[in-house]
Amino acid sequence: MVLDPSQAADTPPADRDAAPADKVRIRFRKDGLLRLVSHHDLMHVFERLLRRAEIPFRSTQGFHPQPRIVFALALALGVVGAEEVAEVEL
Repeated sequence: MVLDPSQAADTPPADRDAAPADKVRIRFRKDGLLRLVSHHDLMHVFERLLRRAEIPFRSTQGFHPQPRIVFALALALGVVGAEEVAEVEL
């Protein structure tokens, strides 16, 4: 309980403690043998890529944290993608 209104904050404590996120947009090509990789497996490949390169990334909260990676399109299996975009929160 806050007695003095000047000590009250406008944002919840969880938002104040969180570091500002940087977003990086990655462009890649999905062709050749990579076109036979499903979208779900491609997400795991990007997660492994970030972990092996030791790049600090933001994860979701909960029992099964996953990296915050957003793909512009989920291509079907066997479809070639020339200018694919993935956005990663660091």
